[in-house]
Amino acid sequence: MPRRMRVYTALAEEKYQLPTYPVLINILKISDEEIPTRFASNIAGLEAR
Repeated sequence: MPRRMRVYTALAEEKYQLPTYPVLINILKISDEEIPTRFASNIAGLEAR
């Protein structure tokens, strides 16, 4: 697991006092359709970028 991912996991676990599970999703290019380079989500005030 990349170091940065471990740091984010530890920070989230400390802040929310809940277990966290890092997930890495690899997207394989199977067509010429452009793959987005960013993701953002906000659910119940919890932001993911």
